[in-house]
Amino acid sequence: MHLDLYPIIQPLISSYHRLYVPGLGAFSEKYIPAKEDSINGKILPPDTIIVFEPGGNGDSTLFHNEVKRRFSVDDALASEAIRLFSKNIHDALDLHNSVELPNLGRLYYNVEHKIAFVPRLKVFENDSFGLPEVPFVEISPIPAQIQKDSGANMMPPVPPSNPMMKFVVFSIIFVALAAGIYFMVTTPFIENKLVKVKEMFEAWNDNANEEKKNIDPVVDIVDTSEQVVDFPEKEEEDEQVIKSEPVKTESAEKTAYVKIAIGVFGNPDNAARVVAKIEKAGFIPFSEKVGSLTKVGVKQEYKSVAEKLEILDKVRSDIEKTAVIIN
Repeated sequence: MHLDLYPIIQPLISSYHRLYVPGLGAFSEKYIPAKEDSINGKILPPDTIIVFEPGGNGDSTLFHNEVKRRFSVDDALASEAIRLFSKNIHDALDLHNSVELPNLGRLYYNVEHKIAFVPRLKVFENDSFGLPEVPFVEISPIPAQIQKDSGANMMPPVPPSNPMMKFVVFSIIFVALAAGIYFMVTTPFIENKLVKVKEMFEAWNDNANEEKKNIDPVVDIVDTSEQVVDFPEKEEEDEQVIKSEPVKTESAEKTAYVKIAIGVFGNPDNAARVVAKIEKAGFIPFSEKVGSLTKVGVKQEYKSVAEKLEILDKVRSDIEKTAVIIN
């Protein structure tokens, strides 16, 4: 009875990693780690191949039981089938010097007339790992003396200190501290000055309101002078007399000065700039000391209330919108 035992060898090796065939030898798996191919310039991934050890003694129980189970035969027929399998392989080797084992590889006689094996099957192909062959460029080895010298100087050299950089850093820190101390000291003084300035402006606003109250009756008087024209006309001479009377009253008015405040300054340079601006606008400037501050404004001659208000409007439009009359 002839049984084909070739198909059951490869599955047994894959499952148990080793299989002994009586009269022939032992097949086993061999793991090959990743290695570099310096000739072709590649890094080969790891894999596992099948190797063969001819002759020797071993335990053939695994192969014997698998033949019994696969072909449903007794022990005697299984042993006979294994014996014939080995005999046929030796006959093929004697006849052809080599024999192909399906899915495994090729058995052949080497130059010493000993059975050798060339694997045809890799248990794990390169693609199974997902690791393709990696090309690389070979680098010549570093001489031992250079390696020793480099090992002795593993610590990186300490860069020299930069005195200029230290000076810059310390200067920045010193300026920051000085500025902080200055603001801490001067903030209360500045707040007091602002409070005084605010009180002074409030006083000027009160004076301005009083001036407006005083101006109202004068405006009424001017309006009543216009009513003189509505008197009944008797003769042309009377009309001329009536018209000439207001002119005489205007010329009889006394010359006075109006003082208009522009601002209060703690810095004399700022006060001087405002004085120059007043002179450039065509007005007469004045400045007065109020404690440690300087009050700057316009002192201008006027002949009537209307002219006084006109001067105020012009100062506000040309110099400062918040200007107020202080006398």
